[in-house]
Amino acid sequence: MTSETFSSFYWYKGELQNICSQYGLPRYSTKAELVKYIIAFLNGEPATEIKPLRKPRRRVASQLTADSITLDTKLLDSGFSLNQAARTFFANYFGVEHFTFRKIMGIKMREVEKNKDVNATVADLVKILREPQMISLDNDEEQTYQWNSFVQAFRSDSISKK
Repeated sequence: MTSETFSSFYWYKGELQNICSQYGLPRYSTKAELVKYIIAFLNGEPATEIKPLRKPRRRVASQLTADSITLDTKLLDSGFSLNQAARTFFANYFGVEHFTFRKIMGIKMREVEKNKDVNATVADLVKILREPQMISLDNDEEQTYQWNSFVQAFRSDSISKK
């Protein structure tokens, strides 16, 4: 298969992970990163030369609790992750009963991991929540949401409602 043919299809993340596994490519990644690995492989780059853009985060012995998270908590190598403890922290911080993570938070976390930004803190996540324009949504990952865009367009079409 050529990279052009590959790119013309919609792929589920599980399918991409299976392809990567079959050819010895990195499997821990976003859909956009998996697509990059496969395209590089299809374009002739040896699998052994294709390295992950981000490394899986090391598990820290103790996971953080909502009470132990502060604005100064490092996003890397501290045990911090976007989990229930973080959700509780943000709900308390913003004074809301229920807090839901935003896409920009995930983008920021992946950016921090990719750049190995050991200085990034929870305060950086708060800052992008207050100023979402700081995060560009014009990235490779956005292109992987084509199915979501299709479903949105389908559901909003007046003919589909019938």
